[in-house]
Amino acid sequence: MLGEVTNMFFYGKNPVTEALKSEQKIEALFVHNKKLKTYNDIIVSARKKGVKTETADDNFFNKKFKSSPHQGIAALIKSVSTISHNLDIRNAEFLLIADSITDPMNLGAIARSSVLFNADGLIIPEHESCGITPTVIKASSGAVFHQKIFIIKNLRNTIKELKSENFWIYGLDMDTDLTVNKLNVTKSENIALIVGSEGKGMHRIVRESCDFIVSIPTTKKIDSLNASNAASIAMWEIYKRKFLSS
Repeated sequence: MLGEVTNMFFYGKNPVTEALKSEQKIEALFVHNKKLKTYNDIIVSARKKGVKTETADDNFFNKKFKSSPHQGIAALIKSVSTISHNLDIRNAEFLLIADSITDPMNLGAIARSSVLFNADGLIIPEHESCGITPTVIKASSGAVFHQKIFIIKNLRNTIKELKSENFWIYGLDMDTDLTVNKLNVTKSENIALIVGSEGKGMHRIVRESCDFIVSIPTTKKIDSLNASNAASIAMWEIYKRKFLSS
């Protein structure tokens, strides 16, 4: 089941730094023996939090991460503490739903943008999703450790539940005349924004469950934006209206 990981290694300076800033429990920190001075501040922070720190060599990093951009630093966790399989939307007013995003780079970027644009949680389906992997954590620069992530079994039922809690559901799609820059969103509205998969967009049943379908105005010189860029632009438009407007 997605999110229920055991002994996951993740890597990279920013993800490790953000994990240490968060409530994430780290089992161990691994630093390349040639990077001890470079990462001295991180080592000190880890030791203050009681995290066991070990030095490692090329063999360790090459075996664990191969060609991944590990930067000579990694950490071990038993699970990602922000992941839940129970949808808890108490006090939430802005949620992002990733409908079957299978590219970990896209999902990581989406997770990062969701933190920056004040989304209260990221919802992803249990199936047809890449889940929260070390690559997703790296692509998010550790933002997953600062975001509630809900992994759900049935997206249609989740949307029904959100509607029962007075959420308006907005779906991103190219084939509509209603554009995100023309949205009439107020601060008091609860909003869930859905971004579809990289190739096929939203599932038909998910699209049909939306209250509004919105697009991003472009030159149309090429087919479309990728999922993470589209999500970021749409989140920014909602963020402006909900949290920055006077």
